[in-house]
Amino acid sequence: MSIIAPFTVGEHVIDVRKTEKKGGFSVFAAILFEFAGQPAKREYCIFELSKELGAIKTGDIVVVEGVIPGETRLGVFVRTYPKYYVSKKVIQRYIPRRKVLKKAHKNSLINLVKKRYDIVKDLEVSNAVYEKYKKDYKDNQDKTPEEIRKRLMRNIIIASEDRRNRNKLTRIFIFGNMKIVLKDNIVIDLIPLNRQETTWIMPKELGNIALEYIDKMENKKLLLV
Repeated sequence: MSIIAPFTVGEHVIDVRKTEKKGGFSVFAAILFEFAGQPAKREYCIFELSKELGAIKTGDIVVVEGVIPGETRLGVFVRTYPKYYVSKKVIQRYIPRRKVLKKAHKNSLINLVKKRYDIVKDLEVSNAVYEKYKKDYKDNQDKTPEEIRKRLMRNIIIASEDRRNRNKLTRIFIFGNMKIVLKDNIVIDLIPLNRQETTWIMPKELGNIALEYIDKMENKKLLLV
């Protein structure tokens, strides 16, 4: 039901209602489920677009139909595919008869962040990881340890999880090309990944909500000291 995405992903914006009015409703959507604790599979799924969807853009969290009738799940909108391309035999067998229903409401994203926050609420970052983050990831040379800690908290909240990890003492989260190794509540390593197989899409709104919630909860801790 999915394909390894063969395309370079740019910024895609579509308003389905306007497209439909013009008589050009002939697109499908690539959806990424690799975020917020879901398995790191590096693959996109192809969905039909609901005619009531409205405007969406790359990185938006959307609600899609699940496998079981009546069920829904959240995914990240990547890009559209024209109908003439999708109809080629090489991709045709991967098309599920399911639809992208709507853009996820902000409250759904806030609730998702709240559930994931428990993983990082007591997060600690080793000095080695702090120095590696500053050195290996651009625009972080001037960041303080606390700023980098909050960035890693956000990254883990948004990240998918490597379910193939056989080390029961650690959990591994995948955020773009960053592999975050967590032992208990301490980030013990950051490992760069080659993500050429699939372009990972940052869900920006979810990331911003995560940072806002982290700041809110960290400020509450300071008031209790």
